[in-house]
Amino acid sequence: MRALLAIGVLVAAAAAPGTAAAAWHEQRLASAGAASSVAGPGLATNPRGDTAVAWRAGPRAYLAVRRAGRTRFGRRIALAPFSDPRVAVLSDGTVLVATLHNDGTERGRRPCCAAAYVQRLRPGARRLSARRLATVRGAGFGSLASSLVAGPGGRAALIGNTDQVELVTSLGRGVFRTPAWPSQGRHGYPIRAGFGGDGRGAALWVEGSNHEQRLRGAPVRRDGSVGRARTYVDTPDVRSDFAFFTFDAGLDRRSRLTALWVDTGGVGATPGSVSVASGTSTGPLRARQLLDSAPGIGSGVAEPDLAVAPDGRALATWRHYAGVTQAVRLAVRSAAGHRFRVMPAIPGGGGATQVALLSGGRGMLINGSGAGSSARAVSPGGALGAPRALRGALAPMGVSVVAAARRFTIAWGTTTGVRVATVRPG
Repeated sequence: MRALLAIGVLVAAAAAPGTAAAAWHEQRLASAGAASSVAGPGLATNPRGDTAVAWRAGPRAYLAVRRAGRTRFGRRIALAPFSDPRVAVLSDGTVLVATLHNDGTERGRRPCCAAAYVQRLRPGARRLSARRLATVRGAGFGSLASSLVAGPGGRAALIGNTDQVELVTSLGRGVFRTPAWPSQGRHGYPIRAGFGGDGRGAALWVEGSNHEQRLRGAPVRRDGSVGRARTYVDTPDVRSDFAFFTFDAGLDRRSRLTALWVDTGGVGATPGSVSVASGTSTGPLRARQLLDSAPGIGSGVAEPDLAVAPDGRALATWRHYAGVTQAVRLAVRSAAGHRFRVMPAIPGGGGATQVALLSGGRGMLINGSGAGSSARAVSPGGALGAPRALRGALAPMGVSVVAAARRFTIAWGTTTGVRVATVRPG
């Protein structure tokens, strides 16, 4: 979620067998002040390619937008100080920005509670709209676990944690209705939300503790109303310490839902594992497929990330470690309803991994490991291109990648702001 002046360089990136050369255009989005390190920018796009990046550098926060068909981001727009913005882009190009502010509720002598407020930047506008309250006043909306997503027809959804899961949806044009949706259940973490291409969506969260964890959720209908909370995947193995330690999920253009999760296993009982399951946006998810397991003390799996393309193809990644030995794993699904094919291990790693995917199967793998962070093209068959270093990348978690309109956008934090690369597959 960021922007500014920069010089772009168009380069042809080297490719490995099975991948074609890609055009790489890079831009620096500076932050005001010296040494304004950016740990992790937020990035969002829509199907036609309108893209927004937002970031925080010290007390300051910024937004920048690249319109469909263009290569460069426009001027940066200052956001409220000390905010940690979330961004989403509607199908007409309107950018939504969610930030947390005190909602004026008072308990005792001091204001008590934060709430999420949403602003809009319409196509052609130079200023954001006034802030509009989007979550329930007095509930204390959490900043660490929240997600803002957009779908077709001007729909959007915001999910986060109070003492319970709070899910709110918008009317047309991304205008959030008066917050009135009841809590979706007990405290849940992690949380995810998303929309498919036909306007239906789903919100998911992990409910329960330790071996009682379940993947819960609620469907979002085309009119923005929310269905009752339900179980999408029940506890796979009661012997596990954390059955859904972390997860990711995505929907295709027909709103078919796929979820990928890590089970830590149980000490001396079951190994850690990575699994995937699919179904409709209303659940439940079935046909669970075990992708990887890590038996033995000192072994495990971590950092799952999933990308689902509009045509139903999917790309999954995670880290596998055994003692000090680490590897990145990759799995490819060629069509909705098909099984994933796990590719040979990629030696190395040490940081977070991320993937993005276009219809047709062209993908991008981000292997984040601080100064060693890199991007690699992935062919429809799973072949990898040569790694390209992300210059000046800071934290392993500080890289974001999205895919739309036949190109990838990668954003990462540096000591002086944000760098953004626009990549067109060969």
